[in-house]
Amino acid sequence: MGGYNSGGHNRRGCPTVDQCTRLRLQELKACGLLRPGASGTASMGRLVFEIRAHDDGLILTLARRGAPPGPAKFVDIEKHARAFGGFQGYFRCPDCRCRYTALILYGERFSCRRCYRLPYQSQRSRTYDRLLTKARKAEALLRGISPQECIGMDPPDRPKGMHRRTYMRLIQPILRASDEFVFEAARRFGV
Repeated sequence: MGGYNSGGHNRRGCPTVDQCTRLRLQELKACGLLRPGASGTASMGRLVFEIRAHDDGLILTLARRGAPPGPAKFVDIEKHARAFGGFQGYFRCPDCRCRYTALILYGERFSCRRCYRLPYQSQRSRTYDRLLTKARKAEALLRGISPQECIGMDPPDRPKGMHRRTYMRLIQPILRASDEFVFEAARRFGV
């Protein structure tokens, strides 16, 4: 039992949460689609959602471009009072009835990521890839640019006015990723 490539916990066939269409409560609230009586449409790629809000939930109708709309589905929304006023809304997963701020469309229905057993992209990444992502974020913070523009290996100079302790804390992921890269390259190429 076991052996090379027998696991499958990092299988590539199943999509990740990042690759699926997500219905986020925060985005619906920003568009004003959570007020009772509000209605509207949202499009994501080839999918078109028709959304109608009620007091305790949403009625979602899903259609693919050029195809007739599917059956309407009701999704519960639960509101909880916050400590300093206001409310926090949560979707109730139609399958497990747990509270979530986002539901995932996978196939033809909405459910939570746990019901679909979908991993996050970072759960599939190797240690080096996670370190490189962390290094890029730290470098972007220091340089004031987006993480996609960063290489993640070259620590920038300390910005004027930044404490040395803060600078050292921020460059640690960059230095660690650089060391890990050298170690991984030496291991792969037998140096």
